[in-house]
Amino acid sequence: MEQQNKGQVAAVSYTLTYKNVPYAGILMGYRQNDKWYRLSTDMMKIYRDIRVQVADFGGTASLPDPHQQEAKFRTIYGYIHDPNIQQIRIEYQGGRTSTLSVAKGQTIYMDNVTKMQNKKTPFERIDRITMYSTTGQMLYEKDYSTV
Repeated sequence: MEQQNKGQVAAVSYTLTYKNVPYAGILMGYRQNDKWYRLSTDMMKIYRDIRVQVADFGGTASLPDPHQQEAKFRTIYGYIHDPNIQQIRIEYQGGRTSTLSVAKGQTIYMDNVTKMQNKKTPFERIDRITMYSTTGQMLYEKDYSTV
């Protein structure tokens, strides 16, 4: 399990097994006055014969406080079956880049961005995800800019 707190919004990635089928998922929550509200969830089946799984999960959540702007979020998460992958680079439209380090034995990863914005502001999309070994060798790449 991995957790990222962004002020009042938190994202948690997790794995579970249900009826002998493994899954990975994400849960988004919003905290107000020490009470948590579920904003959104996503889940994917884990396929052990696939080297890397990537999920691009995003949207807009309505907050329980009517005076708040919308919470727009984008979470890139997934499951790594290749133990040689040690670094993940995620590039977004507009030039923002996230680099994630993968610990030994870690199988699930997550990059979460949440912004309080007005309804008309567009939210950045993923352009490319690249995964590397400890020696810097590229082991996986997917270009989303043409999708």
